[in-house]
Amino acid sequence: MTIAIIISFKIGLVAGLLIGFFRWKRNNGDKHYQKLEQEFEDYKKNVGSHFDQSSTLFKGITEQYVELYNHISKGSVDLCDPTKDGEAQLEQLEIKPLPKEDLRR
Repeated sequence: MTIAIIISFKIGLVAGLLIGFFRWKRNNGDKHYQKLEQEFEDYKKNVGSHFDQSSTLFKGITEQYVELYNHISKGSVDLCDPTKDGEAQLEQLEIKPLPKEDLRR
């Protein structure tokens, strides 16, 4: 009978240790999972913020490009005679156009 009690105690002790170990491991696994999940959520927020800022910057560049294009277009209308081609206007101003070989540089 004493041996049965000792064997039962040892089996109970081993079972208790195994159950405790697996519960501890599961709790730590849950904490690790929650930490990874939080890191991923933070990463998604950073990616979203990055692309929001990129979009805003591209919108600004686009608006500046349109403004520059309109400025150059208005300048060409205001400064050039639309009835003459570019070389005729240069000749009128007594400016010689560059030879085509010089334009390749």
